[in-house]
Amino acid sequence: MSREAVKKLSPMLGEAIKIADSQDGRRLKESRVPCRERLLPPNVLIFSLPVQGHVNSMLKLAELLCVSGLDITFMVSDFSHSRLLKHSRLLKHTTASRFERYAGFSFQSISDGLFDDHPRAGEQVMDILPSTKNITGPLFKQMMLEKNLFASESRRPITCIIAEEVLSFAGDFAEEKGILRIYFHTISACSVWAYKRIPELIEAGEISVKCVHFLS
Repeated sequence: MSREAVKKLSPMLGEAIKIADSQDGRRLKESRVPCRERLLPPNVLIFSLPVQGHVNSMLKLAELLCVSGLDITFMVSDFSHSRLLKHSRLLKHTTASRFERYAGFSFQSISDGLFDDHPRAGEQVMDILPSTKNITGPLFKQMMLEKNLFASESRRPITCIIAEEVLSFAGDFAEEKGILRIYFHTISACSVWAYKRIPELIEAGEISVKCVHFLS
């Protein structure tokens, strides 16, 4: 999807989140949620797979949703957060900082489950998948509960979670807590279609698998 297409769709997504949130307003009014909190904008958690290209795409989405007036809590791995601090101007407090203009934007970091000296690149990049499932998943749930869904004096608890489908534990948590969830693919629609059809291609003999190890 082109950047121009994303620019057009992001305001629509922002409005859809606001509408879903307003439809949930009756439940908030009937609960003991303070009136002040109900006046705050929706707080959207964006959770990207901790790989550079995926993080970059999610950051673009986050910036466009900030323009829609939403509070954005961007969750990123400790390793990716460290690289952003070291190699980009995203988080530095300078006038050129990309996100400092958005008061509703904040970062939260979490372990990706790999050792600090793990390269997280090349042939070893796929190690991220089992580590996020087995380690990041439980940590994510613990963090969300301990930090009261990132609620504060100026921010509501998380009202929507946008995550990559591979981070299914984030979607499961959203469903468990009655939070709006949206799965977002950072790769192209063509790539998504290809991935979904791989089992059929293998069954049809179009793709030869030399070792069953590669299927796990």
